[in-house]
Amino acid sequence: MEQKLDATAMIARGDELLKELRGNEAAAEYARAAQTDPSAVGAHLGLAEANLALGQYGVAGMASQATQRLAPDTADAYIAQAIEMTMAGRYDA
Repeated sequence: MEQKLDATAMIARGDELLKELRGNEAAAEYARAAQTDPSAVGAHLGLAEANLALGQYGVAGMASQATQRLAPDTADAYIAQAIEMTMAGRYDA
């Protein structure tokens, strides 16, 4: 249980860092959360968002896919799909 609480705190910290436009730090915090609790959907979605902002499309894609796999047919999965569509648009440009 403590592990999930730690991951939740890390995700919240990552969210704050991302809002402050500190993408590298946010990505690192989300990565730590995902390592702490690999089933934490918010960690993977945060990784996708932060890495999209950083232009790290490979990592963003993997994190988006993990989000969809862990939480299919949820708002998080639809956000992850939107991230992938955004990246597809960048590849086509």
